[in-house]
Amino acid sequence: MSSSDAVPTSTSKDYTERTLSPEVSSAALSCWIDAARVLEPKSYSDQDILEKYIICMDRDSSDVSERIRNAMRNCNESRQEYHFNLPTTDGPFYDDNLGQYCLLRGARFRTISTSSNVEAKRDRAVRMHFLLSEILKLLQLKKVIDVGAIGYLEKFKFGNYSRSALLRRINDACMLLGTNRLSLNISVMSRGSIIGPVLFKVGEDVMIDASLRAVQIPHDIHLVDHIKLKKPVSFVLVVEKLSIFNMLVNLNFHVTHNCIIITGCGKPDMATRGAVFKLNYCLPVKVYILADLDLDGLQIYL
Repeated sequence: MSSSDAVPTSTSKDYTERTLSPEVSSAALSCWIDAARVLEPKSYSDQDILEKYIICMDRDSSDVSERIRNAMRNCNESRQEYHFNLPTTDGPFYDDNLGQYCLLRGARFRTISTSSNVEAKRDRAVRMHFLLSEILKLLQLKKVIDVGAIGYLEKFKFGNYSRSALLRRINDACMLLGTNRLSLNISVMSRGSIIGPVLFKVGEDVMIDASLRAVQIPHDIHLVDHIKLKKPVSFVLVVEKLSIFNMLVNLNFHVTHNCIIITGCGKPDMATRGAVFKLNYCLPVKVYILADLDLDGLQIYL
């Protein structure tokens, strides 16, 4: 590693120079629904990015609530008539200017409506209205629930539910509203862990102190606004498998090699991806990955 890659020599530094606030670079947020990443476009204007890609970003509850009401303006609840125009995507596209894959915005919308002749589309429209209504209640009550709890509510309402279909519907809601899942107050239990001389902070409060032992990454990692190192680190290592992570921890790899180690225990969840991004974005060190040389490993890297 070159000297230019090294961290500052101070033993305790708050990395607040590069803000994580969406108010600063909202249109440069990642288009991936399951990985909130902040980007720094080199040549695009904000409007260019918004028109070209589907942007799912952090939004406050009042903004999301207003977007839900707008999305439901063509619905008549008393008549149980629901109509939604969902954005479509032309798939992932690697943007050289942004330096990552993004979701291309499709030219057309995908319509689901209770007036459709196709029963499956009618069912999806009803369930989408139910999902948005429940999200609106969560935002008003300032409560967060996980996907499983939403599934139980759907099963109680309709008599059945499919987790995979519900996850697709939540993704559709994210694209419809232009926000990420955490801003909908829906969480997925984090299975990621991290160890190293680092503090994740919200204001003056410490959310994560990974310096003493491996700790679980919380689902609300998106609230972190700055990162503090207890001592300089040389790099960040993302490990695919929990067994390898535990082996490295037992060997004190993070101490002898002066690094931060993080794992998502297989395919990383949103919280783990968010933690990796914040480390990559805020700290002036390299991020490396230790994964299987296959498509799954490559997907984790991306």
